[in-house]
Amino acid sequence: MSLPRSSSLPPSIVTALLNRATSVSGIAPYSTVRKSTLCQRLAQQSFTTDQDFQRPPKNAPQGAFLAMDFVMVPHAGLEMEGLNFHDSGQARTPLGHQFTSAALVKFGADPTPLLERFKVSRLLETAAYPYRSATQEMIHTVTQCRAAGVSIAGVLLDGAFGRDEVVTFSHDTQIPVLVRAKRTMSVEVEGECLTLNALAQRFSPERCHLSAEVGWRVRRLPVSRDVGAFNVLIVWCKVHGEWSCFFLFSTFDAALTVRALLRAWGH
Repeated sequence: MSLPRSSSLPPSIVTALLNRATSVSGIAPYSTVRKSTLCQRLAQQSFTTDQDFQRPPKNAPQGAFLAMDFVMVPHAGLEMEGLNFHDSGQARTPLGHQFTSAALVKFGADPTPLLERFKVSRLLETAAYPYRSATQEMIHTVTQCRAAGVSIAGVLLDGAFGRDEVVTFSHDTQIPVLVRAKRTMSVEVEGECLTLNALAQRFSPERCHLSAEVGWRVRRLPVSRDVGAFNVLIVWCKVHGEWSCFFLFSTFDAALTVRALLRAWGH
């Protein structure tokens, strides 16, 4: 089934044009890509179909991961249709345009941009631009990939995506995910419930394996929540000469090495 035939210009370009930008240089501040990429996109076909969605992955390396994140492009004007700045008396809150950004990535290869989609708030949704939560947006994008026959080795996500919903999605679809986790996330380890922050206190950098390739120290532990079992990676890295940790949770098969996971995430 083909998508509706509509303009394939990135919504950030449309936003720039609505703000009376008259050149590529004027459009660039509104976009998440460089001027050279904008020029290439402007020269491409002006329709979006399933076939257009299949075209970029043809240049992607085999075994690439789908990496997703959100990009906020600040609104540069003083007002926009239906909205204006809100002055609380203490600070002025600027308007911004949020976009879903997705690319196919693999260690040692250039990323392949897949899409840049305008993401609306719940109050501004329309039939053409429905509101989706972060996890719903991820599921929608992965579903698009599957429908178009785009092969992905797994999904890489930042902390904006729901933890339990993502684990459930991964288990239901058998699509592995690697997600940045909040330190307040609680997990069950050997019958004991701990936050990731408390878990890190038990595994100091000295007790974690050194990954010489990136200079990080990492410990992978099997854990669980009500939605099922998965792995947590405690990652220690040097920040201004001091050890600091962050956390990833993974539904990838335990046979996949920590090195491979770090390579995927570090890209």
